[in-house]
Amino acid sequence: MKAGKLQAALMRKGEAALKQLPRALERARASPARYTAHPPIIVNSLPKSGTHLLLQVAQAIPGTRHFGSFIAQRSSYVTRTRRQAEIDRLLAKIVPGEVVGAHLYHTPATASVLKEINALHLFIHRDPRAVVVSEANYLAQMATWNALHKRFAAAGSVEAQIDLAIHGDGSPELPCAKARYSPYLGWRDAPSTVAISFEDLMDLRRRPDVLGDIVARHTALKGDRMAVADLAQIAAEIAPEASHTFTGSDRERWRTILTPAQRTALEEQFPWLE
Repeated sequence: MKAGKLQAALMRKGEAALKQLPRALERARASPARYTAHPPIIVNSLPKSGTHLLLQVAQAIPGTRHFGSFIAQRSSYVTRTRRQAEIDRLLAKIVPGEVVGAHLYHTPATASVLKEINALHLFIHRDPRAVVVSEANYLAQMATWNALHKRFAAAGSVEAQIDLAIHGDGSPELPCAKARYSPYLGWRDAPSTVAISFEDLMDLRRRPDVLGDIVARHTALKGDRMAVADLAQIAAEIAPEASHTFTGSDRERWRTILTPAQRTALEEQFPWLE
């Protein structure tokens, strides 16, 4: 099982590498006018918050292309945080109309680069109580290639794994949940960003408003309007289980998994939780 998961991860990396030639050719003819006519779409997220779900919506927007690129502030393979200069270089390679997945910290420099390339910046986030449950399961059971996998697998029980996700282990590589999540959450209030909660995207009653916000911002950047109904049809067909990181779409699953002590610890780290 572990070998299979590693092989699948390597295959995804290989497929993305094969797409870099057409991407390079497109970059050679990129111009300010093309970025205006074809805004790139950055699907950024707090990890384990529905990145691939929102990527499915973004990739279905007419005129977009996906070359398999993903920009992460923290590498999955080694416990290293990319510096701003490296992030800037990766963002500068994005081509007109490209859909790019990302886990990017909120910084003025990153916001500035995204503005320069006329990007539609979507940021999806999720209740931290749900994130720790998903993160613990993903790192312990699924992401065998991840640099943190052995630490979570060694924790043993599900409760211990979630405790590790909440409190960390005191090392620079695995601090507490607040320290890991907070660098991303500034995007929720950034004026140039369409901030989307996983809970709203999964709620069929709220989803039209989410899609309307995406369409409105895309229209402002591009100049011609896509019908909300068209995107609604696209969103109706999205499949969360198609993601290789899928661990469940139940928005309230954390309520039956977290212990009272774990809930209290998270509410202390994130006082805005209700």
